[in-house]
Amino acid sequence: MRLRPVIPVLLVAAVLALTACAPSSAAPAAGGASAEGAGAIRLGQLTSYSTFAIARELGLGAELPDGTAVEWVTGLPAFAPALEAAQAGAIDASSGGGTNFFTALLAGADIRAIGVEAGSSDQSSGIVATGASGITGIEGLAGHSIAVNQGGTGHYLALRALDRAGIDPSEVTLEFLPPADAIAAFQAGAVDAIAIWDQYFSTASQQPGARVVATAGDLDSRNLSFHWVTGAFADAHPDQVQALIAGLEEVSDRTSEDPTLVTDFYRELGAGEDVLSDIAQWPPFVFEPITPERIAEFTAHGEDLVRYGLIDELPDVSGAFVVAD
Repeated sequence: MRLRPVIPVLLVAAVLALTACAPSSAAPAAGGASAEGAGAIRLGQLTSYSTFAIARELGLGAELPDGTAVEWVTGLPAFAPALEAAQAGAIDASSGGGTNFFTALLAGADIRAIGVEAGSSDQSSGIVATGASGITGIEGLAGHSIAVNQGGTGHYLALRALDRAGIDPSEVTLEFLPPADAIAAFQAGAVDAIAIWDQYFSTASQQPGARVVATAGDLDSRNLSFHWVTGAFADAHPDQVQALIAGLEEVSDRTSEDPTLVTDFYRELGAGEDVLSDIAQWPPFVFEPITPERIAEFTAHGEDLVRYGLIDELPDVSGAFVVAD
């Protein structure tokens, strides 16, 4: 089974001047910041919780140190459309899951990881089975269908669960669906299980009769949520990238002090109170810049993907990270 390569309202050390910037749901014109600092850095917000998303909600807004403006492109449901937006020249930075990191690099994408999220994902992602499926644990997945996002977090979680249970992937049917379609299929009983994350995970687990058969923590998942910039922007604007990293650290500190920022974010997305009650129990994400230790974790995750047959080989990652100053 292989895939075809297919900042807050705070001041950051008195450097980031952050003021409100009108968010955009449509991609601004391509071009980004110029070498002289004119133009803007375009940040793509996924419709899932992360420090990146909270940064926008807090108002990460106007200027990086050299006067480069900040613009937001919203409504991106997952990594794949964010990468498409970057390749079309519409955004300079966004987020994703660790599995996306490797599949994107193998497909020739020029992205650089700038930080990871620690904390919530062990509890806020996993595999949920419908009540009608009769699945009570990962050993029961054999012979059933599982909705996953191809080449992403759900795909990895499903393959890791199968590996743990000693089930050959040929013994299950993986239905490749984007998150919203996967949830709809799960609710309709068109699939027996779903490997999913974030508010989608909560929604699935609250369906009548549904059972969480494994969380990411149960599976010792190595899939790190991460934030990235395009290689072109990193090369042209290293100071702005470092300022963005510092801003995300500041947002992370603010969120840890006030977790209601997370539930407020989901409420604005339209999450119901039942989902919000789940989310309130999850620890906030903690943004951490890239370190040699984190690079080693990425590499271990990539080795998992090769073993599971999700990728054929490890890509060269030597130039795919930005380490914080």
